[in-house]
Amino acid sequence: MSSAATLKKKAKAGDADALKQLIELTKSTDQEIVIAAAGAIGTLGTKAGWDAVRTIVLESENSGARFVVMQKLDRAMKKDEAAVETLIATCTDPRVDRDDYPMACLANLVHDDPGRAKRDPRILKALRRALDAEHVYAQEHAVMGLIDAGDTESLERIVDLVDTKKPGPDLFYFIGEAIVKLGGTQAHLDRLKTKRDVSDFEKRLEKKRK
Repeated sequence: MSSAATLKKKAKAGDADALKQLIELTKSTDQEIVIAAAGAIGTLGTKAGWDAVRTIVLESENSGARFVVMQKLDRAMKKDEAAVETLIATCTDPRVDRDDYPMACLANLVHDDPGRAKRDPRILKALRRALDAEHVYAQEHAVMGLIDAGDTESLERIVDLVDTKKPGPDLFYFIGEAIVKLGGTQAHLDRLKTKRDVSDFEKRLEKKRK
């Protein structure tokens, strides 16, 4: 089989068989080969290439391959709207919740353009679903994204995360942020108080009332 670099040139020129070979290489037992192939796929910048990225993120059992294609997708989003669309489409699938990188990128997208979440209902739907994500950091990123989107409808579900049995290290902080920024009350803070100090949040909430 040809090298990843050679196959990338062919795939970029539209050779579907070369792309299939690259995808097969991401299933190799040699991790160096996997990483090289994933990097090649993630930098194709073609429709077929982005479709392959989505497939790898959702279906690959190799976390290294998933991370590398997501890294390339993340970088491409700054200048390629097709990469942004690939991210959003990928995040609509619950299988993405086993990793944190996709939801981190989606949260960053909303942070940079809060109005986008209102223009594209898929984004809010994905962020809301990820409140129950398998990966604790994906859960945290979902809360961050919903805060930036101003999604007051999600406040109760966010506050309910205080009962999470295995929370991420910053989850309770982000719950506090959500209470302050999404119209929460002292009653919400009282629930959070069982998990962490809320004095700073109480001061900010009081300031908003004045």
